[in-house]
Amino acid sequence: MTETTPARLLVATVLTMAAGGLCTCQRTHAQEAQKPNIVLIYADDLDADEVGFADDPTAWPSYTGRAKLGITGGGRKGRGGYADPRMLTPHIDSLARDGAVLTRFYITSPVCTPSRYSLITGRLASRSPGLAEKFPPGSHATMGWDTSIGPQETSLPKCLQTAGYQTGMVGKWHNFAKGKLFQRKYILPHNPTLADYEKPGAAEGIRKNYNKALRILRNGYGWNYVDRINIGNSVFNLEWMMEGALEFIERSKDGPFFLYVSLPVPHGQYMYKYCNVGKLEPRATSAGLIDRLPNVMPSRASVYERLSKAGISSANAMGTHMDDAVGAVLRKLEEIEAQDNTLVFFVGDNPSRGKNSDFEGAREPAIANWAGRIKPGTRVHSLCANTDLAATLVAAAGGTIPDDIAQDSRNFLPQLLGQPAPPDWRKAVLLEIGNTKAAVSKRWKYIANRVPPHVAVKMKVDAERAAKAGTPRTIYWTGVNHHSYGAELDFAHYYDADQLYDLDVDLYETTNLAAVPAHSVELQAMKKTLRRLLAPLPHGFGEFKPTTVDVPRRGQGKKGKGGR
Repeated sequence: MTETTPARLLVATVLTMAAGGLCTCQRTHAQEAQKPNIVLIYADDLDADEVGFADDPTAWPSYTGRAKLGITGGGRKGRGGYADPRMLTPHIDSLARDGAVLTRFYITSPVCTPSRYSLITGRLASRSPGLAEKFPPGSHATMGWDTSIGPQETSLPKCLQTAGYQTGMVGKWHNFAKGKLFQRKYILPHNPTLADYEKPGAAEGIRKNYNKALRILRNGYGWNYVDRINIGNSVFNLEWMMEGALEFIERSKDGPFFLYVSLPVPHGQYMYKYCNVGKLEPRATSAGLIDRLPNVMPSRASVYERLSKAGISSANAMGTHMDDAVGAVLRKLEEIEAQDNTLVFFVGDNPSRGKNSDFEGAREPAIANWAGRIKPGTRVHSLCANTDLAATLVAAAGGTIPDDIAQDSRNFLPQLLGQPAPPDWRKAVLLEIGNTKAAVSKRWKYIANRVPPHVAVKMKVDAERAAKAGTPRTIYWTGVNHHSYGAELDFAHYYDADQLYDLDVDLYETTNLAAVPAHSVELQAMKKTLRRLLAPLPHGFGEFKPTTVDVPRRGQGKKGKGGR
């Protein structure tokens, strides 16, 4: 296997135009022919124990992993208490077997919107203009669902488009600028009934929402093709979505093309009622009702037949259904004879265990598969992140990384191709969400929770109330009484302001070493690392980066708003 990367094979000049978010490249016809197609599949709330290849509780922490290892310290059983840990995901597992698995791949902001911001732009979510609009630079920012992507921003699809790629996306988009752009009452739930479409004004409202989403994304975001969109957390109809994905591949088969498949599933654990594949309404889509279910995937009934034959619980049906969606894409690549010239990357946007926190659930199992280039069985142990996908995929396409992407995005293509990490490879990854920041090194994790003064008062009052009543606390590090996703139950030290974990021996983060004198050196070193990682970012954060701008106290939103 050659160790020469496409970036070295292709001579390219890229200019970044910050105002328009454009990337400009020049290359010869011969160079064009060497570019791979690229398929990026981003699952939703995917835990390591929800795909077969990641069934290693010592590599990726999970609900079932904790149960297998007999680890205590969290108050919630999770899947390990009541679900079959085995999975039937043959297509995803084959991608892992025949490609590379990244064992230290992190989602820098583990919740839907900021995770996807970093994926598409290659930048940490702190840099989002949407976040800056709500929390001006120099102030303390509480990061949630306010990291929108603007058409003026440089992005992965724009760079690939300018590099000669046809670009297409299907699926969930959670990065529109303002929540009021759409009529909320016509954004359907995961599993709508026919009655939801029959309510007064529903058909017209659903259609208007959908068409507005298409108009926005087709204008200035770098996509040649946009279809089968889910506005936020919306309808589960993978057959309808995959029909659009396959249509794009067929249209673009002369290549090169970039397809972003933003899956809306599983959006939590498989046993959640909206993941019951057998009860999903087949005519329901986020664009309205369809006449028939597209015949592009194995039938939903066959999912249960295969699970039964394998002796696996039907509770895990959504895992196999999701795998069928991946399989549909892989079969189409074979049909157009592109399977040997396509780089496929598969990963989740964040876990459900530890979602909206900086615990090690942010470590997602990730796969890169490129026949003939990535050696089967490759394992990459470098500290990588979803921000890095932009740089890596642009490099695979033969481009040069624009400056505003390169500030946070590193190219790990050499590692995928079997080469050692460059000498200057990062020594730590920054995680950030809500009012929490963390620095992760190869061995150590330091978590700092810092809240603005009015939230500190709320949390203090709530803690005193809980202690007096003997009941759980209900104001989380998010500053509100919702969107903790049970992290306060899963992690024994959730409410500690400072946390230090030795990941070599404590992957499940059960023992906080921050107050242990014997680890004071490591604590101070990781605090110094966090301070360094935060230095180039726009907002303040406690003593690590004092605020210079006061922001008037703002409401945190009503319960249930923002996203799951």
